[in-house]
Amino acid sequence: MWVVQKYIERPLIIIGKKFDIRVWVLLTSVEPLTVWMWTKPYLRFTAQDYNSKELHNKFAHLTNASVSKSDKSQQVKKKGKYSIKQNMWDSESFQDYLANEYCDEAECAFSEIVMPQLKQGVIDSILSGNEVFHHRDRSHELFGYDFMVDKDLNVWLIECNSSPSMSTATAVTEKLVPQMMETIVEIVLDNNNGHECS
Repeated sequence: MWVVQKYIERPLIIIGKKFDIRVWVLLTSVEPLTVWMWTKPYLRFTAQDYNSKELHNKFAHLTNASVSKSDKSQQVKKKGKYSIKQNMWDSESFQDYLANEYCDEAECAFSEIVMPQLKQGVIDSILSGNEVFHHRDRSHELFGYDFMVDKDLNVWLIECNSSPSMSTATAVTEKLVPQMMETIVEIVLDNNNGHECS
């Protein structure tokens, strides 16, 4: 086994914080390969402001909620009309931010630059592991994909988690997790016919 690792030198920073994007992906069949990707990912921010000179500070570099929740200095971060609460954003907030910072036309940076790269990252990773998947009738697997975005809006796959957290401890996840769980049931019960993930 080989591990290839690279630190992203120029991460996109929002209101002083580093972030990653969590995307839920549902694998419902290996033969034929059938994958569903939620089109409403969410952002997880670091608890403290990003500082490239303080690599030892996990609160400024790691976005995992289990790490962030132990930082006692958490506060709401604001800049102009944008604010970060509970270290999370929904995709609509990110879409609005990117449209304001990168585009004259609303939604273009998110829908035309970021989302296609998220999808391609999911497709490439699923295809790379397709040979080791074992077909089992009437089974499915949920994954939590984590991506980062750099200042040039390049998207980088960080990792893929099996059995991702379904915590509803924040306002963002309290809204999204029940929607996603309901959609999983609909997809599985509908036998994957004609259902669109959102």
